[in-house]
Amino acid sequence: MKNLRIGLMICIVILIAIQLVLLFFTDLAGHERTGSIVSIVGLVMTITSLLIGVRNEKKQKTTDSSV
Repeated sequence: MKNLRIGLMICIVILIAIQLVLLFFTDLAGHERTGSIVSIVGLVMTITSLLIGVRNEKKQKTTDSSV
């Protein structure tokens, strides 16, 4: 499960980079920029939840091994 989360994090970082490139290097109208910003925020929130999941998984493993 940890490998899947790490793979998803890598994909999300790549998607964020693509969205930032599209945001800054294309001539977009205001409403199209809003869509890019919202997608970046969504991707950041997804990667944050994956990182929290990995951290909680590590805590459970240390708690289970110490009991």
